Amino acid sequence: MKKRLNITVLLLAAVLGTSVTACSGSAKTAETTAAETGAAVSGKPAAEILSEIYDSVSLPGVMEMPAQYIMNYYGIDTGAYPDSFFAMSEDATSAEMIVFVRAASEAEAAVVGEQLQMIRDTKAEEMQNYLPEQYQLVSGSDVVINGNTAYLVISEQAAAIRSVIESGI
Repeated sequence: MKKRLNITVLLLAAVLGTSVTACSGSAKTAETTAAETGAAVSGKPAAEILSEIYDSVSLPGVMEMPAQYIMNYYGIDTGAYPDSFFAMSEDATSAEMIVFVRAASEAEAAVVGEQLQMIRDTKAEEMQNYLPEQYQLVSGSDVVINGNTAYLVISEQAAAIRSVIESGI
């Protein structure tokens, strides 16, 4: 009986030791993978960048939209890009929009950039015959890809907003 108890204790200790070793090994692998793929976030968090934009530029009526909004209307799954934001004018007659997405890689950022270009083109088509001055605003905008970040700024204050974004990347 005593021998059986000792064997059980040794087996439990071995299982516990193996599980602790396995857990620490997988954490090391995750750290290594993040470092190798460049998935680690560099620069300021998206929320901080958006806050700096609101602090430095007057954007009346422009508000951050829920993550689900950009998924529902434009097909960009911000759940896959947690370090992102989407802000737009509450006024349907204004084309003001800021979309910022930090992806895990440059390749993903390029894909997001293509999606942002489609958003820009769609917005231009909406405004072309409806509001010519807003169409000009959209036409003057560009999708920017900088490393693993893609963004679109449609605003009369675009230069100042891009400056804040670039300083935060």
